Amino acid sequence: MQAQRLSKRYKRGEKPRGRFKQTVQSMFRKFKKLSVGIAAIGFIMFSSQQSCYNSQPPAPSTSVSIINDNSENMSNDAFITKDVVDATLTDQISLTNDSSIINLDSQGDVVESRVLDAENRVDNNPNNDVDESQTVPKTNKPIIELFVMSHDPYGVQEQKAIIPALKLLEYTVTFEQKFVSYTMYGIQEQTDNTTEHCVSILYPEKYLDFLKCFVYGGDKLTPGNITMCMDVNDIDLDTIAECVNDTTDKYKIDTMSRYYPVDEKDCKKYGIYSSPTLVINGVIVKDYPRSPEHQKELICNALVSKPEQCDKKLSDEEASVGFGKGY
Repeated sequence: MQAQRLSKRYKRGEKPRGRFKQTVQSMFRKFKKLSVGIAAIGFIMFSSQQSCYNSQPPAPSTSVSIINDNSENMSNDAFITKDVVDATLTDQISLTNDSSIINLDSQGDVVESRVLDAENRVDNNPNNDVDESQTVPKTNKPIIELFVMSHDPYGVQEQKAIIPALKLLEYTVTFEQKFVSYTMYGIQEQTDNTTEHCVSILYPEKYLDFLKCFVYGGDKLTPGNITMCMDVNDIDLDTIAECVNDTTDKYKIDTMSRYYPVDEKDCKKYGIYSSPTLVINGVIVKDYPRSPEHQKELICNALVSKPEQCDKKLSDEEASVGFGKGY
């Protein structure tokens, strides 16, 4: 009621008197402060919004741009590895999914691009950097170096294909199992890489049987079970465990990293960054098709004098991709 009377007086041009005058003046002062506060808040919010609209985000690096450009075709779980191409280690970004693999260096340059046949699970572009003009020198006892990741499906495929050829020509060649300088399949692959490395150097005479068990499996044996495969081949687990620990310390292997340095020196020497890569007498060769017969022919062609084992026909069927039996 008091507010209504004051309003009527102002409309008639009358001035409020006494206590009413003080009340009106107090109300106007509060209203003025409130209006100024609201205006200030609105100005700040507007300025902030304009700043967000007007400011330009920092330009992404080339690698990030390429990741974004490939985001529709590639998976979102891009990861950082070490670049094994340059003498100076730099970050390398790998994008993978079921149909393709793209490796980029820190400048965004593609250092590897593999297109995979999603239906048949076949690597249709293996060994990008094979120089087919290079001739593999013939020797009396060829040195076979196979670079893989222990859980890479195509690395496992090549191991499955070459085992029958190596068993056939076991005493006429020197086989060295090696590993590319990065992993893609987690902590288990890091550990299994090192375990395979230790078995190959401490039990070379048992390595092929051990490896066959690991990649194929067998009666009541699960493929990929590395501990079981050591046990059935009478390989001392404690000896291997000690070797794994020593190797981890020697190369400062970080199981939480995708960087795997054990054979990094040889990877750099040959320019290897892809699993699998097959090297015979110091020359990278085309391991495709990944059949036992093709692997046998590659090895026999590197011998000065071919033994009668080279006349034995092995399977022309390609090994299946990944762990398990089958061609």
